[in-house]
Amino acid sequence: MTIVCGIDAHDKELVCRIWRSDRIEETKRARNTDTGRKRLWEYLARLRKDLGGEKVVAGYEACGLGYTIYDEAIEAGFICYVLATGKMAKSPMDRKRKTDEYDAQKISELLRSHELAGLTLPTVWVPSMVVRDDRELIRRRFDVKADSTRIKNQIHGLLKRQGIKRPEEFVNPWTKPYVAWLKSLELPPGTRAHLASLIQQHLSLAENVRALDKAVETLSMMERYERQVQALTTIMGVGVLTSMVYLTELGDLNRFPNRRTVKAYIGLAPTSHESGEIKNRKGHITRAGPSRLRAILNQAVWARLTHDDAERKWFEGYVATHSGGKRKAVVICMARLAQLMWHRALDAQHEYERRVA
Repeated sequence: MTIVCGIDAHDKELVCRIWRSDRIEETKRARNTDTGRKRLWEYLARLRKDLGGEKVVAGYEACGLGYTIYDEAIEAGFICYVLATGKMAKSPMDRKRKTDEYDAQKISELLRSHELAGLTLPTVWVPSMVVRDDRELIRRRFDVKADSTRIKNQIHGLLKRQGIKRPEEFVNPWTKPYVAWLKSLELPPGTRAHLASLIQQHLSLAENVRALDKAVETLSMMERYERQVQALTTIMGVGVLTSMVYLTELGDLNRFPNRRTVKAYIGLAPTSHESGEIKNRKGHITRAGPSRLRAILNQAVWARLTHDDAERKWFEGYVATHSGGKRKAVVICMARLAQLMWHRALDAQHEYERRVA
């Protein structure tokens, strides 16, 4: 006896469509709290025991709730899958019929098709607790830096509206003398208060970035990352932060069978269209996977184009001989860099595993 539980998860409630291999189905709702989920797992365990079932299979779509449901289901002794929302096929009727019960039913049907017919499930890789914790730090550093850039742009916009130009002596802005110059500007009361608030936010965020940079540096020297980071930072344009974003977002590098799957995971693989006489027409990149990783790779590519003569020569040659311009060439450089980093990091990981063994 197999029991399948498709879960439509929300912040406050879990809507579950439970199916048994004797073809009996039921809908059960549970509060999305520690107590509510515990009662759900206990109910499924009792059902398995009463029916003499062999296994319970649960699944839900990846969402902002993280992996708490997955962890608890595994701890309860069940099989659990986290489904990739973007890879789940949806018909026009599915989009028109949007209810919690219907969504739970569709998830249940997907799980059944996998268990009974062996169809492939569109699942996401579930990282370990260690990788999840490391991601929290790296993603926070990335987000704080984005906030800092936003505040700097707002200050530039305010100065532009007031017709104030930055003195030529400040080649690199955001130094202490530059901030002192900002504070010394004679402005109307409202504008002065606005600028003072932005400067305060800038200083606070800058301090936060420095603290997070130290934390990232410390994490990069941990045994699980040290050799890989050392290998990656030998690549022109790749620093500690770029290495750590790459490693934490990809997780276990062994799960990628080849470099093409790495490119596809990051969202740098082109879309493909084949229909009738049209064969293998390539389109824009899929943009699947973590956008922050594509952003950091983009920054690394521009650093490489500035300081690496060989990379710049290849880039200029491609732009001169292919359509698509510089934008397409940069995307290709990002894919090339991502694949190079995978090879370097994987070699370092295998070397570490051999030494430990």
